Amino acid sequence: HEQSFRNVTLNGLECKSMEEVMIANFLYLHQVEFEYESFYPMDAADRNPDFGHYQPDFYLPDFALYHEHYGIDENGNVPDYFGFKPPFRSATEQYQSGMQWKTTIHEKYQTRLIKTYSFQNRKGTLLKAFKIQLEENGVALNKRPPGEILSMVKRLDDYEDFMGLVYTFLNLMKSNNASVEQLKAKATDQRFKVFLGVFAPLYQAYQMELTRTKSIDYNDMVNLATSHILSGEFRKTYKYILVDEFQDMSLGRYDLLKALKSANPDAKLYAVGDDWQSIFRFTGSDISIITEFSKHLGITAENGVLQTYRFNDEILNLSSGFIQRNPAQLKKRLSSPYQAKRSSFELVPINTFGNKANRTLQKFDALNSLIRKIAMNYPKATIFLIGRYHHNAPPDLRELQKNYPSNRIAYHTAHACKGLTCDVSILLD
Repeated sequence: HEQSFRNVTLNGLECKSMEEVMIANFLYLHQVEFEYESFYPMDAADRNPDFGHYQPDFYLPDFALYHEHYGIDENGNVPDYFGFKPPFRSATEQYQSGMQWKTTIHEKYQTRLIKTYSFQNRKGTLLKAFKIQLEENGVALNKRPPGEILSMVKRLDDYEDFMGLVYTFLNLMKSNNASVEQLKAKATDQRFKVFLGVFAPLYQAYQMELTRTKSIDYNDMVNLATSHILSGEFRKTYKYILVDEFQDMSLGRYDLLKALKSANPDAKLYAVGDDWQSIFRFTGSDISIITEFSKHLGITAENGVLQTYRFNDEILNLSSGFIQRNPAQLKKRLSSPYQAKRSSFELVPINTFGNKANRTLQKFDALNSLIRKIAMNYPKATIFLIGRYHHNAPPDLRELQKNYPSNRIAYHTAHACKGLTCDVSILLD
């Protein structure tokens, strides 16, 4: 997940870590011009073969000030995934040696260097410590106008994804009949508190627009309908209540169903659903309502449909085993009438190296080779390339589509391809 996630700043700069993004955003928001990983001017004789060309994390040209952000903990150790090479005996030893060499270089060339550390971020003091050092070195901090910031934010690849998150959260909150105030009172996670700070004025504006246009949204319909039934304003007799896709039942819709049952105690409730297909938690669905059906709705007769016609036995066995690792899922033993004629899965490892352009080319070559193999066996196959985010789409997708005109090749996010059908799928990143 971390490898597939792009660390992009508000002004579109791609950094190597999220902590560097925080620092770059702080500088941008305070109108401080900076260069990211620009080459440090030094004599060839002073270069260190163990560390290559020296490119400090940040350089502030208006103040002739360098900044290094070091990924160490309080004890000076680096994360376990950091690599090292001889003559060093550990990643920490190599990293510490690099830190000392950089300090020596700045002392020799009499250039100013400030430093921050990863452990400061874990303590929540990174930006505070950074700000203090900037001010001590005469850096003027002037907040950038909000309109200018918003204009820049809207150009980012993640803007639409963030607005999707806001929309999802809005649905979740309203479908559970909750309020921003209730959530703020319960919030303990700092990121969630920050998100609520952004979400609250958006939600207020949304509700004001509904009021202005004399409108209600879908969740309002459900919640208001429940209130009308419970208050006796809506009286209607039902013999049967039928609910399809019951695994997607949210708390708000569950309250509506309970209200209907309370108003019609003799009505028979017939529900159809599959907890293994419960993928709409982001819209408010609560899987416990179907897995604990009797607990919620009383004595129940249950009939299982245990044969699937969607895929062969090999795919069924793997997907069933994966799903049932979740202890919240109901245990089932499904069967398929289709037998796999050849292996349904293939793990294709890719070793990439070099700069970003080289890694992208290596991924394309591997993907092209894989699709060529598929096209030979299935010349008319529909092939889905599936990734986590929109930006995980191969940059040369059109080239692949041109290379194999007989095949239908398309990229989808994992969420967007729900309900679609293909002959072969390739999971990326």
